[in-house]
Formats: sequence, structure tokens, C-alpha cells
Amino acid sequence: ARCWRFEPYWVRVEMDEPPRPGSLVTLTSHGRRLRIGAFLTPDERLDLARALRQALRRHRELPAGCGPC
Repeated sequence: ARCWRFEPYWVRVEMDEPPRPGSLVTLTSHGRRLRIGAFLTPDERLDLARALRQALRRHRELPAGCGPC
């Protein structure tokens, strides 16, 4: 297994809306791209993208020094 780390303030979550059969969730930051969710259905990928975006928004709203990193 590989481990990928992205800075939560810089990472973007991309997903086609509405989802298409070949669409994947893509995490992008500083020229790096990671496509995830190939095993999920298109609707599950969309749910994942939305959940990741929401979690990142919540993290970005925390005062400095309050995050897990």
C-alpha cells in the first residue's frame, strides 16, 4: 500500500457532476494528482467527493494549530 499526504489547505477535490461511469474522484495539489474510488459506483464517488469537500471545509475553518497535523 502507498501513503499519500496532501496539505488540507491546498488540496482540491474534483469530480464530474453529474457523475459519469468513468469519472473518478481526483485529489489535486501542487501539481500532484491522485485518482481514487475506482471500485465505487458513480453515485458513491460523488458522495465521497462531497464528503471530502465538507471535511476539508470544516478543517480549514479551525483556528490555526487546532488541526491533527
